[in-house]
Amino acid sequence: MNKILDSLEKLYEDVENEFSTIGKNYDFNCSGCVTNCCTTLFYHYTFVEEYMLRFGLSKVDSDIQSSIIENSKRYIFKKENFSGKGKFKMMCPANKDGLCIIYKYRPMICRIHGVPSKLAFPNGRVDFYKGCEVMASKFFEFPYFLDRTRFFQNLSLIEQKFRKEFGKPLGYKFKKTIAQMILSKDLDNLDV
Repeated sequence: MNKILDSLEKLYEDVENEFSTIGKNYDFNCSGCVTNCCTTLFYHYTFVEEYMLRFGLSKVDSDIQSSIIENSKRYIFKKENFSGKGKFKMMCPANKDGLCIIYKYRPMICRIHGVPSKLAFPNGRVDFYKGCEVMASKFFEFPYFLDRTRFFQNLSLIEQKFRKEFGKPLGYKFKKTIAQMILSKDLDNLDV
């Protein structure tokens, strides 16, 4: 397990270095930003990131854990009862006063979102992203961008190893919010 988590931590480090490099090209960073991306609805697609997130949750005091769990329940209730008009926006359950409580253990999309990026799919399709609302509003052209492709390819390889080691079917479709990951029972049989 340690080898898998070490691989994931190394991947996260590579993502953050690339994010920093791209951000510098735009004189951009997230410090002091008034629009918080943690209100954006993101889905996550890997057991290994759920495991890492729950590992991070196990590192905080029990009172904080309880608060995050309660926030997750509220998040899911509001999402399930969302009217569908406009975009669903609600603060991530792991956020307190604008800061991520489990920052070191957050999933990859939380690390990538913000700067312009692209993602190439096996079928040849390429999607471009302008970055967060602030980034997209400041620039009209995006000559520098983070290529998500290799990072997600590496994450996929790490996920395959995790699933094989822990008996999770490779074909199982995984799509969860952070709130769903926190409340999930899918990994309860693994020591966190």
